[in-house]
Amino acid sequence: MARETIIELAGKIVAEDSPYNEVKVSWLRDWDMDNGSLCQWTLNDHFGTHLDAPIHIVPNAPSIDKVDINRLIGEAVVIDCSFANGRGLTSEDFERAKPRVKAGDIVLIYSAEQPGSLEDYIRKQTFVTPDGACLLY
Repeated sequence: MARETIIELAGKIVAEDSPYNEVKVSWLRDWDMDNGSLCQWTLNDHFGTHLDAPIHIVPNAPSIDKVDINRLIGEAVVIDCSFANGRGLTSEDFERAKPRVKAGDIVLIYSAEQPGSLEDYIRKQTFVTPDGACLLY
């Protein structure tokens, strides 16, 4: 049997002073009043390492609840798009990136994005364009 390596991508969750990074924790049950504890977390869908639903970029594409979870588990190809940091990633960028993406691949994008201010996030972020998303989708 082959030995497998599981890599956790999320890293440390840190709530920074930004509306995009706000984390709210509401306690629904606690040991003072109940026979257990239960909390609810509320956070932005662009918090930390995340998955963009196809509809986020491509009109009329599936929402996150329609994405087959089996497409999210398995071997992935990591493509280096650090050459395009701070702008929209296009289909041409993905065709230039190494290694090449094949149909059905689970794709992780390395963009060399660095932490910055909220203004940096809004004005200088790396993102996938609709054209790029269509190539990956």
